[in-house]
Amino acid sequence: MADKTENIKTRLSFDGEAEYKAACKEINSTLKVLNSEMKLVTAEYRDNANSAEALKAKQDVLQRTYDEQAKKVKETEQALEKCRQATGENSEESKKLETQLNYQRAALVKTEQELNKTADELEKAENAADELGEEIEESGQQAEAAGGKFSGLSGILGGLGGVMAKGIAAVGTAAAGQP
Repeated sequence: MADKTENIKTRLSFDGEAEYKAACKEINSTLKVLNSEMKLVTAEYRDNANSAEALKAKQDVLQRTYDEQAKKVKETEQALEKCRQATGENSEESKKLETQLNYQRAALVKTEQELNKTADELEKAENAADELGEEIEESGQQAEAAGGKFSGLSGILGGLGGVMAKGIAAVGTAAAGQP
């Protein structure tokens, strides 16, 4: 005889779930755009990845990525709280949201670490550029000072040359007058 029992499937949802999913969809879309921007920055500055300009571009994209990830974490925290109130602490839906939240927090921490690393590299690059500028300025000042010292020497050498020419002419005249 065939089993005629019917299975009833229920799906628990919580108030605000649709808004949460819509917010996550928008955030994920923005994160995809930012990911493509990071790939573009990496490609554009491939040969000069540690220049100040490249690091600033990378830092800008990382900061916007961090901000979006932080929004997603906040949305998930709020959704998890609502879900726990509606479905219980140990419901399947609550566990799924908690798992998502953990992954999102891990991604946020990773982005924050990359942002800090890029900020440190940018500071080093800017300090190196400042030091190079100071060295060039100091070299220019030293060249000017040395040029001033040698400008007086050229006048002395010019006068000495004139005196020598007169002396040679006098020796030549004296020698011509001797038999």
